[in-house]
This record gives sequence, structure tokens and C-alpha cells, in this order.
Amino acid sequence: MKEEEDRNSRPDDGGYRPISNIRHIRPQGIKTQQLQRNRLREIETLTIAFFFQLNSIKKPKTHRYPSLKGVDPKFRRNHRHALHGTAKALKERKEGKREIA
Repeated sequence: MKEEEDRNSRPDDGGYRPISNIRHIRPQGIKTQQLQRNRLREIETLTIAFFFQLNSIKKPKTHRYPSLKGVDPKFRRNHRHALHGTAKALKERKEGKREIA
């Protein structure tokens, strides 16, 4: 009992001082817990937004020739022949054998 009194008292105030009378300690009620949770949620959201800004949200990279995977096979075959014909026509035009490409 004597040890407990020594622990909770200060020599300059001259006596026992219960911990519950200290003003800066607030009871943890339901409302206080909700406020703390909301504050944490706000901080978390701001942190995430900050890191998105820091790393900058980038557009997905586009490639020069997009994949023809999943395209109609008949179209793909025709497309291949059409490209070959176009290249041939451009070559002839460059050489002067053709007026319209």
C-alpha cells in the first residue's frame, strides 16, 4: 500500500493524487474512437493521393503496331496481302514506273 502511494504522489504537491483527476487523459468513449478512426482514414486517403501525385499516374504505353490477336482470321490474311501490295505500289512509284500509288 505504501509503495502504491509513493508511485502516485509527487514530493512537491504533498500527497496522493489519483490518476483519474489528470485533465489531459480523456475517457475513450464510442464517439472518440469513431473520430480517431475517421482521422486515420482521412490521413490514409491523403497519403495515397500524395504518392499517386509523386509517382504521377501514367497512361498505359501504346505500341506502334497493336496486336492483331483475336481479330478475324480472314481479315488478317487479306490485310497481310494488302500491305504487301501497298509496299509494292509505293516502290514502283518511287522508281517512276507508276503515277498513282
